[in-house]
Amino acid sequence: MSFMLIPLVDVIFLLLTFFMLSSNLAPYSALMLGSYQREAGAPAEPVKARPGELQPDVILTVSAGEVRANGTTLPLKDFLGEAKRLKESGAERVVVFVRPSATAQDIVSVLEALKRMAFASVTVRTRQG
Repeated sequence: MSFMLIPLVDVIFLLLTFFMLSSNLAPYSALMLGSYQREAGAPAEPVKARPGELQPDVILTVSAGEVRANGTTLPLKDFLGEAKRLKESGAERVVVFVRPSATAQDIVSVLEALKRMAFASVTVRTRQG
């Protein structure tokens, strides 16, 4: 009785290919976008427009599970309503700052809400100034 190894090797290569194509190499929360530092108690400096760039209507700061919109902090789950209110008030240009504590899912949730409200310009920055 002989044992054929060729079909077994074919199956192993098919499984290897399947698992390689269907796996993630890095979790989204491990993607680093950078950060900015500000001393505790120091007032936030105004965002300076880059040459050829218009001043933003809304400044957002995304941190773990919350968003700060023009000085008002709210939970991430309530941000869609706030984005709708900002859009209805006439805001068109948004700058989003990312804190080190923010996960990739936090950032994606904010960007999806902004996309849904169809803002004219959304800029993501990792540092103020």
